Amino acid sequence: MSKIRLILICASLLVLALFYPINRAKISYLDKSCLLSDGKFSLSWVHSVEHETWIENYEAKYGYLLLESTYLKTFGAGTPSDGEVIDAPKGFIGYKVNRKIPMLNWVVSQNMQGSIIADGHDWVISKEVPRFTEVHIESISKPFIKMLFGGFCNDK
Repeated sequence: MSKIRLILICASLLVLALFYPINRAKISYLDKSCLLSDGKFSLSWVHSVEHETWIENYEAKYGYLLLESTYLKTFGAGTPSDGEVIDAPKGFIGYKVNRKIPMLNWVVSQNMQGSIIADGHDWVISKEVPRFTEVHIESISKPFIKMLFGGFCNDK
């Protein structure tokens, strides 16, 4: 293989890699927005009735969020309990869900202690916003090259 052909192939692969779409969760609240640096994230909060921590695990896919699983300590009205039982942290029961969700509107307050867990960071968003602030979470697709320039939630 000639050097020129090899260089052209490498350059083409590099260009394709730079413009390959990457799915991430976009978090918007008040007049701010940022991206999670990983495609997978969890929402954690203290349930208002049971006063126990609930955790939902998501992955940003092309055009939707995938609710992969839940970790619950108690079951309230409307809580799905017929899914496949999976491993969970100690004290929780885990359920596989795999439900597509177009986007989330999550109302947070200091009482529910809402946090977003992604890429090893626990972002307690409920401490940053006024009571009953709506946090909008959606999946977006951006070329890899645009991801190199920041705008991530943990850049703060």
